[in-house]
Amino acid sequence: MSQEMDPKTQKLREIGSAIREQRERLGLSIEDVREKTLIRRKYLLAVEEGDDSAAPGQVYFKGFLKSYASFVGLDGQALAKEYQDLLDQAQAEKEAPKAQRAPRAATRRPAPSVRRQTESQSRTRRPAKRRSSPALLLFTLLFVLALGAYYLASSGVLAGIWQPKEPVEQEPPGNEPEIPNVPEDPGTTEPHEPAAPAIARTDPNSETSVWECQNVERLELTVKALTAEDSYCWIRVKSDGKTVYEGTMVPGEKLEFTGSEEIVVRAGKPWAITLSLNGEDLGVGGELGPVKDLVFRIPAGTQ
Repeated sequence: MSQEMDPKTQKLREIGSAIREQRERLGLSIEDVREKTLIRRKYLLAVEEGDDSAAPGQVYFKGFLKSYASFVGLDGQALAKEYQDLLDQAQAEKEAPKAQRAPRAATRRPAPSVRRQTESQSRTRRPAKRRSSPALLLFTLLFVLALGAYYLASSGVLAGIWQPKEPVEQEPPGNEPEIPNVPEDPGTTEPHEPAAPAIARTDPNSETSVWECQNVERLELTVKALTAEDSYCWIRVKSDGKTVYEGTMVPGEKLEFTGSEEIVVRAGKPWAITLSLNGEDLGVGGELGPVKDLVFRIPAGTQ
């Protein structure tokens, strides 16, 4: 009797079967996918068979799964997350404790007799509050008032309080000097110069690079293939959410694209192309590796 398949292996084989069926539906061979994604043939077959032991590690297998599925038009991000959930579930089951921890012993409270004795001792140790005499308070208040009156009389403060103030002469109205109203010279105001474009790059992961361009009203992107003989590069370009180009660039070919909000370039060989955004040279599209998404956008609220 054969051993039952574990849930992780069964799910991986279902995912791999779906990817293989999608590839065959598109009329692509394994060699076609290898040329476009630059993933080795044995790893592509491992994805279709649901065998993550063939890859150098589970992290690499997840990257191959995501790139392969995305290339044939499936949701590679969702399938990669589903594979990670399977790994996390398997790890949690492996590290589950074998026995529950014993409950903590209840904290014992002192006996009622001891507690009552302690409370009675604390009450006896408190010093009794002294009550202030009303007569003493009245005497103290009168003494302070008398002392203050003596100080004011001796320093002459009381005498100065009752002395009348001399009237202050005021100038008649209408003698204020007039300030001439000088109009502003419009020629002295310098014209406002527009700020120079500012481009910031971030790399969320090894398969995505993002360039955000500020102080511009429109994106102008130039993609150029290198002149080396093997500098063929398949790209797919989306401008503001619409696919505007898909094909293989030949060595030395240059393409230009524009967009009002965002341009996304998926490149099969990002190291074989150079990029220029709004006149600024950005260099090559990326390092040697898998398919990469190159995103160029204008941040919201900066147009």
